[in-house]
Amino acid sequence: MDNNELLKKIEIKRAELIDIVHAQGLRSTTAIHYSQELDSLLNEYHRLLDTGKLNKQRRKVFVCFSETNRC
Repeated sequence: MDNNELLKKIEIKRAELIDIVHAQGLRSTTAIHYSQELDSLLNEYHRLLDTGKLNKQRRKVFVCFSETNRC
């Protein structure tokens, strides 16, 4: 998986998590599951960063949980 694909998956999962939290609450089973999936994607991203396998220009991922989805 290239870094653009991984970053896109992270962004999609983040948006899904925000939507499900708004619909079902932070403690819902689905929200917890989505959060764990996002954690796995972020861990993969950081593992690739640590091994130097990601493009050095794309070194930050922001995860934001706000009412406006702005960071």
